[in-house]
Amino acid sequence: MTNVRTDVRELRIRDRVSGTDRLVPLTALLKRIRTVDPSLFGGAPWLVEQGAYGRGEAVTAIEDALESADNFQTDLEAVFRTLIAGDDEFYNVELRQVAGTISLGIFDSTFLFVRGPRSFVDEVARSFSEVEFVGD
Repeated sequence: MTNVRTDVRELRIRDRVSGTDRLVPLTALLKRIRTVDPSLFGGAPWLVEQGAYGRGEAVTAIEDALESADNFQTDLEAVFRTLIAGDDEFYNVELRQVAGTISLGIFDSTFLFVRGPRSFVDEVARSFSEVEFVGD
């Protein structure tokens, strides 16, 4: 018998910036998550793992740190502040809660994603129009 975790769901978001073919930025997902559960921005540690890349000084510093380590510890508020300033952008990154079940990010500028408890993921999805649930 296979043990299936039915309480965890993955959402992929493919919304585009109005009038363009560009994927909405990771900040759009972070803003929605902040509305759904502001406590996630309270300073608890999150991990960025190898494979993260993008543009800007802060993102490049994370890329550099990952050259000599398996992960980089940060918090969502710091990531949000960095990205909202507009000089930095991730093209590929996964942020994973250290002490929780939520992960989120952007995959190769193709889609945003969030994995976590079904009720949380469903609530995040309500703000986006081009969504896909994976593994349902």
